[in-house]
Amino acid sequence: MQVRIGLANRKTMTTDDRRPRVLLIEGDVDLRLALAIRLRASGYDVEALADLVGARSRAAAWRPDVVLFDLDLDRARARERLLAIRQLRTAAETAQVPVVVLTGGSGRLLGLDAVRAGATAFLPRLADHDQLTALLARVLAGEVPVLDMLDDPDGGERWVM
Repeated sequence: MQVRIGLANRKTMTTDDRRPRVLLIEGDVDLRLALAIRLRASGYDVEALADLVGARSRAAAWRPDVVLFDLDLDRARARERLLAIRQLRTAAETAQVPVVVLTGGSGRLLGLDAVRAGATAFLPRLADHDQLTALLARVLAGEVPVLDMLDDPDGGERWVM
């Protein structure tokens, strides 16, 4: 079985010589700090927020090139965050800003919910830094990741980009 989920091509590149801007929304302080440090070392400007409070207004004011968003596995908080993705994608000032979602554990279903809500792509929270920066580069270049669901030889499913 193979299922392909494609998204509309969204070009988001910096139009000047500035570093690409990442608005990072991550509730875990240690992970937020680690991600921000690694992204800055990889050539990104990073604005890091602990929660959704003010995220939309900050995105409108700072004009990031991409929003990197932790999608919590707690169902109540996940619903709130899915709504926030939809709001970011429908607000005039942030509609063209791609949203990349990090999911925890077996969060691929939440990742797919995020894509349905308007996220450009999702990645497991435990993905290594090279995978994250490769995905961000593809999204910023206007390449839309295609998710493939393949039958795993071990009897399950696996998602690949």
